[in-house]
Amino acid sequence: MDIDFGMVPFHGGGPAMQSLFAGDLDVTMSFPSGDAGPLSEGKIRILATAGSERMYEDVPSFEEVGIKGDVGFKHRVVVAPAGTPPEVIENLQAAFEALNGDKTVLKLMGILNEDIQMMFGSDYQIVREAQLAAYKELVETLE
Repeated sequence: MDIDFGMVPFHGGGPAMQSLFAGDLDVTMSFPSGDAGPLSEGKIRILATAGSERMYEDVPSFEEVGIKGDVGFKHRVVVAPAGTPPEVIENLQAAFEALNGDKTVLKLMGILNEDIQMMFGSDYQIVREAQLAAYKELVETLE
């Protein structure tokens, strides 16, 4: 099956979703938390989820539909300005670690079908570099 996609840049998921609802787009990518309302209201249908594992029992992963590698998976990152004192960074990391263990936060993330995989600094850099290589490979296959 041949499918031809065109890239339409947006300033965020909200405007992209509005264009989907307006019929200006056939498909878009989004975060599970942004999908929760429209999905429960029957306004959208999830066709596949990024990554190698299913997020929903009845929805295939990208890998299952033939998109290999860590492509399409969106990371949320928290950044601070360069030169932020190390003690401030340590305090922020401790606060996020506490949130990661908070039962209310975990329950809410579960309702939104969001996964928390906390990484800091150099550990996340390794993931970013691997994802960059996967995207490069995907783009080269599209040319």
